[in-house]
Amino acid sequence: MALITSGTAYVDTVAGTNDSSHGGSSGSGACLTLAYLVAYRLGTLTGPLVVDCHGSTADTVQPDIGDTAISTTATNTLTIRANAADRAVPGWDANKYRLSVTGTLLCRIREGYVNFDGVQFELIPTGAANFFTDTARSSSGISVFSGCVFKGDGGSAYQCREIGGAATRYYINCLVYNLGTHGNSYLAFGYGANYLYNCTVVGAASGPDCVVRNDGATSVECKNTYAGRTSGSGACFYGTLAGDYNASSDTSADTKFGTGINSVAVNTTNFVDVTVDGGEDFHLPVGTGSALYDVGNAPGGSAPLNYTTDIDGDTVATWCIGVDSRPAAATFVPYPLSSRARGGLLVLNGGLQ
Repeated sequence: MALITSGTAYVDTVAGTNDSSHGGSSGSGACLTLAYLVAYRLGTLTGPLVVDCHGSTADTVQPDIGDTAISTTATNTLTIRANAADRAVPGWDANKYRLSVTGTLLCRIREGYVNFDGVQFELIPTGAANFFTDTARSSSGISVFSGCVFKGDGGSAYQCREIGGAATRYYINCLVYNLGTHGNSYLAFGYGANYLYNCTVVGAASGPDCVVRNDGATSVECKNTYAGRTSGSGACFYGTLAGDYNASSDTSADTKFGTGINSVAVNTTNFVDVTVDGGEDFHLPVGTGSALYDVGNAPGGSAPLNYTTDIDGDTVATWCIGVDSRPAAATFVPYPLSSRARGGLLVLNGGLQ
């Protein structure tokens, strides 16, 4: 069976009977796990490759992207996306595709130009844990994480959760929440240049001494991003950070940034549902009562920071802080999580198309 080097490959967690009978291409079925696809079915890329992921059963095997050389470049990119029916929304949906791994690392990325779009990630740590990182990480390249959801387990294990992969990383319209209660559980960035735009990051109760932290990275820039804690103390934004138009549940947004909004609590005044029980929903509530409503700023810049949509794929009329913004429609009325529709947002070559 020929290796896949461009075009589209497929992962379906409920297709077929075993990995070996599902080659990953449209002509030979779908692989049951992303890990199997990247380990056995991908060759050296000759053009852009999109991996379309689907299935209501959790994908529980840790992928090692780049363990076998795929040689990504600025033109030969690897984009791993959720199928149109499985795209993430600002909460959790156990009926959609999700990479859910128990261990100390959710996914290993050894190459640059690896992008993720609309994927749900869950890390259930057994010790000091990270979402994405590796000592053999790429020293160059760009990775874009757009419209993704990163969920911790809210537990007491040490969870210093870096999201890594390439030398320069963009996180656009991403939700990170339910980080653990250990004092060193936070979203940390330890290398490279990082951009958090229109993200919502929520720490778990009674633990983290920060929520978003520069922990030795070359740079961390935040815009239209919310960092909040459900309880406890310590700075929500910590370390050397750049950016503007951010908000926090403490006073660090105003301290760190020129235009910052303080004391925005993680509650149902500012979000639809903040209880982590499978029905959590970090959309803004109906109406204009949320302190995050209409206080953002157009992202601007060149690709991928020229995006014009929020996590739901809605074209934005007025920018809010966090993953949910007011769409270009007459009335801003968020739908319930179960019925919210997503557009076909795709990341290619670092641009939102």
